[in-house]
Amino acid sequence: ETAFNSWLLEANCEYLVINGSSTGNCVPTTARDGFELGYKVIVLADSGTAIPLNRGGRNPAYDKDTPEGYGQYWEGLRNIQAQYADVMSTAEFIDLVNNSSN
Repeated sequence: ETAFNSWLLEANCEYLVINGSSTGNCVPTTARDGFELGYKVIVLADSGTAIPLNRGGRNPAYDKDTPEGYGQYWEGLRNIQAQYADVMSTAEFIDLVNNSSN
């Protein structure tokens, strides 16, 4: 029951589009909260980040060319998609918005 949710309710918002960092923590929590409040939740897959797993190559599961946070980021998105939200790229979201207004 935050002021933000009150504002969304007053504006008759149906969708909650999430674009943010910490795909392993904050993004899934926000997606779950939005889902439980009855919003249709969309997470933009190409606009977030995650806590580094590679840490300069010290993690033997990742080589030096693996982007920081790569595994946690995609695993977080898979979990979100399976439980709370639609996950799509920014381009897919723009297409969705453009096609829904026709």
